[in-house]
Amino acid sequence: MIEESVFKRAIAQDPRAWEELLAAYGSLIYGTAIRVGCGPDDAADVSQKVWVSLFEGIGSIRESQALPRWLAVTTKRIAVHHLTSQRRHYGDEIVDEHMSSDPSVEELLAAEDEAARVRKAIEQLPEQCRQLLPALFENEKVEYHQVSQALGVPVGSIGPTRARCLAKLAKILAKKDA
Repeated sequence: MIEESVFKRAIAQDPRAWEELLAAYGSLIYGTAIRVGCGPDDAADVSQKVWVSLFEGIGSIRESQALPRWLAVTTKRIAVHHLTSQRRHYGDEIVDEHMSSDPSVEELLAAEDEAARVRKAIEQLPEQCRQLLPALFENEKVEYHQVSQALGVPVGSIGPTRARCLAKLAKILAKKDA
């Protein structure tokens, strides 16, 4: 969840607030579109439409706590419309089982809250870990040699450093749970 001040700044069209919204909720929007049945390109299109809808209608949302639910519902609506339009255009069928197996909005919000909690914990890690962990986990197909080149560290040090960083992250998260 974002702070109320960020939400109010976004209503006032502050670009930095919008960057914070994108960072906080981009994965919720994209992930919801994917779960509805969109492929990666369609999910990106749906995401753009959701951000435009939010920009146009953010003033109608009364408080920041309502924003994640609004985004999830709006994303589902836009994704279904997008897929339905494609079906009419291309003659493809939407697989209904995709829609019935979607996680609930509450599950999506819980996952987004957990992701935010992990992001905050990562901010407390040493610089090396703050660089390494996102480099390894934001793209599931990344290889160690790519991370080595991007961060300027030896390939052989990535695994042990990763293990130490994850141990530190686990301790931070455990303290927050206690």
